[in-house]
Amino acid sequence: MSEKLSNLSRVIFDKMAGEFFIGNDVAYDGEIIIQQYVQSEPADVWRIDLNIDGEFLQAFVFLDNGDGTYSIATPESLEQTELDELVITFNTKVSGLVNILLTTETRDLLVVTPTPTVTPTSTLTPTPTMGATPTPTAAVTPTPTSSATVTPNATVTPTVTVTPTFTPTLTATELVTITPTTTVTPTFTVTPTATVTPTFTPTYTPTQVVTITPTLTVTPTLTPTLTITPTVSPSTVILSFGYFVGGHNNGPEGPTTFSNVIDRFPFSSPFATATNIGSLSTATADSSGQSSTIDGYATGGSTGYSNPVTRISITNIRRFPFSSPTSSTDVGNLTTDRWGSIGMSTASDGFAAIGMNTGYSTQSSIESFPFSSPFAVSVRGTIISTAPPVNSIIAYVAGVGSPTTGYITQSAESTNIWSFPFSTPFSGDAVVGQLAANRNFSRGVKSSTRGYIAGGSFPPGTVINTITSFPFSTPFATTTNGGALSPSNGFRGAAGLQSNTDGYFNGGLSGTTSVNIIQSFPFSTPFATASDIGDLSLARHAASTAQS
Repeated sequence: MSEKLSNLSRVIFDKMAGEFFIGNDVAYDGEIIIQQYVQSEPADVWRIDLNIDGEFLQAFVFLDNGDGTYSIATPESLEQTELDELVITFNTKVSGLVNILLTTETRDLLVVTPTPTVTPTSTLTPTPTMGATPTPTAAVTPTPTSSATVTPNATVTPTVTVTPTFTPTLTATELVTITPTTTVTPTFTVTPTATVTPTFTPTYTPTQVVTITPTLTVTPTLTPTLTITPTVSPSTVILSFGYFVGGHNNGPEGPTTFSNVIDRFPFSSPFATATNIGSLSTATADSSGQSSTIDGYATGGSTGYSNPVTRISITNIRRFPFSSPTSSTDVGNLTTDRWGSIGMSTASDGFAAIGMNTGYSTQSSIESFPFSSPFAVSVRGTIISTAPPVNSIIAYVAGVGSPTTGYITQSAESTNIWSFPFSTPFSGDAVVGQLAANRNFSRGVKSSTRGYIAGGSFPPGTVINTITSFPFSTPFATTTNGGALSPSNGFRGAAGLQSNTDGYFNGGLSGTTSVNIIQSFPFSTPFATASDIGDLSLARHAASTAQS
């Protein structure tokens, strides 16, 4: 036990007089402050912070009996440390409470002046009411026996029954009243300045009246009108449908075998049979086909025979819309009648090249017409400066067009491939290459970079089924064979058209009979044989084509 605590251990509470005595039995009449601490969990060491600024006097320890009552106990040791911590030690783990007496007044605490009531009796029933914060209520209710022994921790000699009653006295803290020493009342003296309102009396003295007569000078501003003729690569237009127009509908050619049917089939999905979506205004075979972005055209052609050996040819340019099924409308005329000519297209114009007219006269000119309305047909030039013999039929030659140039192959008389520009008029021959072999009754299709020629016959009676091609971009000596039509006997007079990715050959003659087969082959990869992908609604040969 520390020195400080042992000096104070002689504090005595006179039970009879209700007074505290310190030292040599000197009565202590100062204020007693009670701090209560509850140890709810059993422990053999209780540590209590003396959080009240006061002089420690004494501590009263009570143990929890477990039934709501408490017994006075004497701990193993009781010590106040230098950190104002009270340490109470037991020889076993116990719970309970301790009331701590201190001597100095402290703010915000209850100060208790004890007024004990002493009632002597042979039975000990201590029922203290402890302090200003009675939670829990420190009441000691021991279970008395005939020998007045309190168990477990204290032995009480039952000579006196102490029932201390503490009446708490609340000492309020000091109320501070602040009286301001000085009251300042500012005084403002405003001296207004003078307000001057000037008065102006204007005096107007006219000096001279000037009359201005403007001289208008007009400088015309010339706003040029720019006319742009776009050149669109066909590969930039996504093509979805192919069209097969007119033709001979069956058997050997004769006055009753001409057709006016317009068939359509899709490029993107499988189909069984092409759809008849409309008709030409007149049944026609051997027309040339052209395509704008919205319409198809069938130009010239033959409508029949005036006698068994004389074909009737026409100049009509007929147009049909891609958007809805309909019949064609005549929108203009070529400058000369012709059948078996080659059709080509740019983004703005259609072309009809060479062919034959009534009586099998050779036509070596190339005519063009605009897709916009109104339009006038013009002759762009001639492709063959020296006409072949009259009996040389050039009506069934093949031709294709690149974005800027047209290409024509001659028939049985020559393997020449001629070219001509779409943009400007021209004259004279321009031979750019040779077919790998002569062929007549053939047809052509195109990709964005190459031309393809397929089918035909040569010499007469010998069928050709190979597909040969040539490049648009560079000079070439001869075409390259790259596949074959199916079946292996090939077809004469088939009609050719193309999508963005594939070439198509439709109908044709097998012997002397028209067929309805639609074949296709890819532009991008080598192939052995074209594929049969569907049928025309009517077997025909010598038809024209279009694509949208």
